[in-house]
Amino acid sequence: MIKIIILLISLVSNIFIGIKILQKNKGINNRANTYFAFMCFVAGIWTILIICLLSTLNNNLSIILNKLIYSSTLLIIMCFFMFSIEFPYRVFKIKKALYYILILLTLIIFYIIFSPDFIIGHYTYNNNLYQIENNILNLIYGIYFIILFIISLLIFIRKYILAEGINKTILKSILLATIIPYILGIIFAWYFPHIGKHYLHWLGAVSALLMNLLIAHLIFKKD
Repeated sequence: MIKIIILLISLVSNIFIGIKILQKNKGINNRANTYFAFMCFVAGIWTILIICLLSTLNNNLSIILNKLIYSSTLLIIMCFFMFSIEFPYRVFKIKKALYYILILLTLIIFYIIFSPDFIIGHYTYNNNLYQIENNILNLIYGIYFIILFIISLLIFIRKYILAEGINKTILKSILLATIIPYILGIIFAWYFPHIGKHYLHWLGAVSALLMNLLIAHLIFKKD
């Protein structure tokens, strides 16, 4: 019950942050804010899916929920990547080849997730299916997620090196606000399930909320 309450708070907070960012974005064309708001909404959807997974006793529904959980986290990291390009402003162009490669890799992972051959095994808890266990997909997904996260961080680091004044301070804060929560999210939502400790994966949603709160604070502080 405590898990569900914490996740419900995370859900409401993410949706609230996303709405406030879109209200702030009204009347202006700020892509960074749009990508961040969408990332908050997807984080909210991810949290809903985790709540449903923790609450259901239906094995078939658990399988569907796990597929959607994988999918939503892919969208979160894609939004973060796009946010890193645009915030606080775009300083260089990303080669189209990189976009195409990332889109192709994302589509491949989506195909694997929704493929009928997705199920390799499953982890049961109290005689009920708790989380899908697919070590091959987990490994591919984890590598993809970590690489895209590192690329996003490198973009922020390069911007930080080039920036001056208040923008340099903001970018330094962004790096501090994202590194620790994302690493915690990777540990709880990917690494622990990958080594069999599935019962800790819900903490990834809490880490995502922490990061979103910190970034939202910096976005409002920036203006």
